[in-house]
Amino acid sequence: MNPNHELADGKIIVRTYREEEAAALYEAVRESIAEVSVWLPWCHENYSIEESREFVVSRELASQGDKWYSFAVFEKDAGRFLGGVGLNFINRVHQVGNLGYWVRTSAAGSGIATQAARLVARFGFETTRFASHRNPRGGRQHGEPESRRESGRGARRHAAKAPLD
Repeated sequence: MNPNHELADGKIIVRTYREEEAAALYEAVRESIAEVSVWLPWCHENYSIEESREFVVSRELASQGDKWYSFAVFEKDAGRFLGGVGLNFINRVHQVGNLGYWVRTSAAGSGIATQAARLVARFGFETTRFASHRNPRGGRQHGEPESRRESGRGARRHAAKAPLD
């Protein structure tokens, strides 16, 4: 994986994790345990800074083989860490993969998950050449008008069911 993948829109930047961002990841996870742990088991009461460091360092190794992409999400102007988004379990035979995301509690409900998911979905279609198909949970098909809602946008605004690691 290109260690310098960076995707952006007017509000956020989505980029590959960097080692120096472990503390920002840790702070966001600690803030969000009550909400995110319901969906993602890696986010637990005893989550440590060491787990953040291990996760960030492990992303480069996990991306080798082009089956896993993990991204940190930041506010474009302020640079504040907002959460994570990624593509994983990429299956080249069937041209599918999982898109998972989580957003820190203080940024939930502001459209960050939707924006990050759109950027990474576009990256997935362009980079991995996924086949275009409808989400079985009722999401928008790639290329359909933006008026269709993404799967889980309201009910699961804090986190997706699929973990990023």
